[in-house]
Amino acid sequence: MYNDEYIAIWNIQQTINDDLDMIASLMVHEMFHVFQNIEQEKRFPYDLKMLNYPETMENLSLKRYENQILCQAFCADDLEEKRKLLKEFMAVRKYRQTIIGDIILQEYCTETIEGIAEYAGSMALKQLSPEKYKEKTKAFVQYLTTINQDFFDIRRMLYYSGTLFCIALTEAGEQINHKIKGCEQTLFEMISKDIEVKAVLAAKKSDPELKKIVQQHNEEKEQTFADFLQQHTNKATGTFQICGYDPMNMVKLRNMLLCTHFLMLKRAEEKPMFLQGPLIAVLQEGTVDRVCEYIL
Repeated sequence: MYNDEYIAIWNIQQTINDDLDMIASLMVHEMFHVFQNIEQEKRFPYDLKMLNYPETMENLSLKRYENQILCQAFCADDLEEKRKLLKEFMAVRKYRQTIIGDIILQEYCTETIEGIAEYAGSMALKQLSPEKYKEKTKAFVQYLTTINQDFFDIRRMLYYSGTLFCIALTEAGEQINHKIKGCEQTLFEMISKDIEVKAVLAAKKSDPELKKIVQQHNEEKEQTFADFLQQHTNKATGTFQICGYDPMNMVKLRNMLLCTHFLMLKRAEEKPMFLQGPLIAVLQEGTVDRVCEYIL
C-alpha cells in the first residue's frame, strides 16, 4: 500500500543483466498481485503450514511423476494428446491428495496466487520477446523435471507448475479466466471437478535416484541446523506470534524454523519486532506460528 492504493514494486538491483523485457515481465507478475488484492482475493496459501509439507518417498515420487506428466502436456503439439495428458496429470494429483490430505490445498492455493501471476508475466514476455518466452518456459520444464535439492523447494516449484498448467490449459481450449471476488475454489479445483481419481502404481516403485536425493537433503538439513546452533547461542524466550516472514527463505526441522533473511514477531499488545536473520525460531508444540524461543 502506498498513498492508500496498491502498487507493484520490483528491486531492479536483483535483476540479472537489466533485461528490460524480463523486468517488464516481472512487473506484470507483481501488477497481477495488485489486481488480485483489488479484487479481494482470498485464496492465499498459508506458508507457515506449507512448511509441514510431507517429504515422504510416496508423496515425493508421486509429485515427481505428476510434474513429468504436466511437462509432457505442456510440450505436446498434438491437441488431443495435450488434453489427454492434462487429464492424466489432474487424475494423478487427485490421487496424491488421497495420500497427503488437505495440506495439498496449500499447493493449490500457491498455484492459484503465484502460478496465475507468473502466467500473466509470461504472457507479457511472450508479446515482448517470443524467443525469451521460449527460453523461460524451457527453464521451467527443466526445473520441474530435474531431481536435485531444488525439488524440495515446493513453494517455488508451484510458481512454475502453475504457469505451465495455465498455459497448457489455455492451449487446450480450457477457460481459466474467472471472477476472483468471492471465489473460494482454487484454479485446480475448478478445472478438475469432473476428473476421477486415478491410482498410480508405477510411482510407488522404488526410485533409487530420488531416494538418494531425499537422504542427502535430510542429512544436509540436519547439518545446517546443527552448525547454526553450534555457532549461535544468543537466546530469548517468551510467547510470540509470527507476524512477518520471508516465505522463500525459511526451512523447518521438527519444531525449529530457520529464517535466513528475517522474521517479525509480536508479543501481546507490543509493537512488532523485526529480527534480522539468520535466526532460528522454536515453535510451541502443535502450532505453526507461535514461538516460545528464538536464537540469534
